[in-house]
Amino acid sequence: MREIKKFEWDAKNLNVLSIHSISGDLSVESGNDKIEIEVELSGLKRDIEEYEPIFSSGNGRLEINLFPKKIFFNFFGLGDLQIQRAKVKVPDNISLDFETTSADMRFENLSLGDLRSSSISGDIQVNVKEAKNIFVKTTSGDITIHKLYPKIEFLDLQSISENKELMKTVGYNGDDIENFLSKIKEGTHE
Repeated sequence: MREIKKFEWDAKNLNVLSIHSISGDLSVESGNDKIEIEVELSGLKRDIEEYEPIFSSGNGRLEINLFPKKIFFNFFGLGDLQIQRAKVKVPDNISLDFETTSADMRFENLSLGDLRSSSISGDIQVNVKEAKNIFVKTTSGDITIHKLYPKIEFLDLQSISENKELMKTVGYNGDDIENFLSKIKEGTHE
């Protein structure tokens, strides 16, 4: 069985949203004054009905773990609860700290404080209008930056698989963008 479950949190007084996930692709887009998450689940009906992400908040930070509160065991792999994908909507100017084990992440058309994104095995796509600092790290995956806007102060890309693709780049904080891009392609950017 497959089902989409929706969750939301008040973003008032939040500075940072932190999301941890084992699998299931994540897409992040601009929303309103709430944190909204749609999680597509597959598994047994009972397990899907009981599913809720684990979360905690304090000091201006909301931390959400998308994996289930209880682990579902099954010798034959039938009925295991799986997160297929999650769609996240965030308010402008919030900082994001996202970590996944095996999932792709896509950040679309956002105005953020900071963006920190890491994945052990997954591609990361970034298209943000504004961010103070962007840190993107993947061990075995591609990093794609669709646009760099002048309102980005710092960019740090790390990929062990060395497959960084920069498309349609229009600017980077007034620095010499061609020199910056050539260093990334050569792997000499620090």
